[in-house]
Amino acid sequence: MGRPTSCGIGGSVDTELGGSLLKGEDMLRMWTAYQAKFMKDEEGASMVEYALLVALIAVVVIAAALFLGNEISAKFSEVGDTLEAT
Repeated sequence: MGRPTSCGIGGSVDTELGGSLLKGEDMLRMWTAYQAKFMKDEEGASMVEYALLVALIAVVVIAAALFLGNEISAKFSEVGDTLEAT
């Protein structure tokens, strides 16, 4: 990796990356543009949050069904028997 070729107050720093020279100001401008794009894109974060909520709800429903499965089955059978009797 290259070394800075100049550095001063108000000056720019040239950094060698892969054989090309980028000025520090250009790198800062690119970084700022990247951050602005990333901060505006909140839709991806919302999708991830919704996916996590759906996954959590699914885990709770599955755990409840496993834990209360026999009791739920017995209650549905009781309700079915009561409906058949009437």
